Amino acid sequence: MTNSPNRAFVLQIPLSFFAQYYQHPETLNFRINPSNSVRYQQIVASFLKLNDIVLAHREGYRFDMGVQLLTMLKILILNFTDADEPLTKDTSGIKEIIVYINGHYAMPLQVETLARQFGYNASYLSRLFKSQTGVTLIRYIYNIRLNVFYQDLIKSGTPIDKLYAKHGLTNKRTARQLFSDQYGSLPNEVRRRAQQKRTTVQDGL
Repeated sequence: MTNSPNRAFVLQIPLSFFAQYYQHPETLNFRINPSNSVRYQQIVASFLKLNDIVLAHREGYRFDMGVQLLTMLKILILNFTDADEPLTKDTSGIKEIIVYINGHYAMPLQVETLARQFGYNASYLSRLFKSQTGVTLIRYIYNIRLNVFYQDLIKSGTPIDKLYAKHGLTNKRTARQLFSDQYGSLPNEVRRRAQQKRTTVQDGL
């Protein structure tokens, strides 16, 4: 008895392609469900068929590839993700999370820990939050931190590095980039202009 060699298939699908068929594909959380063996075997068979189509390279093979690929995506999304969980219109849970974030923004906050704390699946919470607020949960946390950081920046003389730590902005590089995107300048430039403006006002009194 001889063992057949193992084969590995790598299929890279751009999110832009996914987005044509599923809204916010970046929130999908794929998982293997051992009990769904029939669907799993369908995926394996689809991979093998897709490989055969590519190798055969017959006229019009791209159409056959497209049909096979869409079939695979449909099976994957409907059977191996939590995409079937409806995004409830009840906003009370999200409001509760927002209130918590606003009061604890300087603490280490992660999607997974917030999901456990408020009884959600992490992937589902991400999709739900984005659908009801228009921004991702992580970006909302950063926005709150940056808003308070900005107020402290222009009103106090506390060193900028200390302000990062005070407001939970532990990744300074990311914080600087997001701050620049949001306010159009880096923190030191914003502080310098604020100080110049105060000096001008004082000189005019």
